[in-house]
Amino acid sequence: MSVTSVGYRLSPQQMRAWQLLLANNRNGYFVEGALLIEGQIEPAEIEASLDRIVQRHEILRTVFTVLPGASIPIQVVTNWRFCFDQTLDLSGLGKAEQESKINKLKQAVRRHPPGVEHGALMRATLIIISREKKLLYLLLPAVCADRAGLVNLAHELGRDQSAERGREPNGTELVQYADLAGALNSFLESDEMQDGRE
Repeated sequence: MSVTSVGYRLSPQQMRAWQLLLANNRNGYFVEGALLIEGQIEPAEIEASLDRIVQRHEILRTVFTVLPGASIPIQVVTNWRFCFDQTLDLSGLGKAEQESKINKLKQAVRRHPPGVEHGALMRATLIIISREKKLLYLLLPAVCADRAGLVNLAHELGRDQSAERGREPNGTELVQYADLAGALNSFLESDEMQDGRE
């Protein structure tokens, strides 16, 4: 009995990130960021916003599967739902102790980065600094996101929260990354690009 996976080719950028990941025994090559969230926003609201973002952007719920006999993976979009790895309430601590705990948390998360072949690709911890301040710490594989992607995710989180409060519409149509990767690969393999390959 054979199993068929429906997947998409990697983009050239993903291919390079994958090669770097393999060269480093699948460790490293992750993008991380911390987002300060100010205002009286409940952790459940932030988690729900992030889940809506993950559902809109297939790349945030894509795993990379190497099929039997292949050396290069394909992208497979999953039905994964977002949830925080943990919520850490540091509101009762002083600033120095908060900073120490946050640094220890970052080190621990870096030691156990997300896998790219199964499960949750995005590691996310919500750190409660005070009722008005929360720190969202994110870690994603470079094969799925880069620094610009994290900035876009932060902007989209703000837009989603505004839309939930009725202050901003939220309904633009998105181009999915796997579709973009396919178009880019087709272009690079086209006759028009033949001169550049020779």
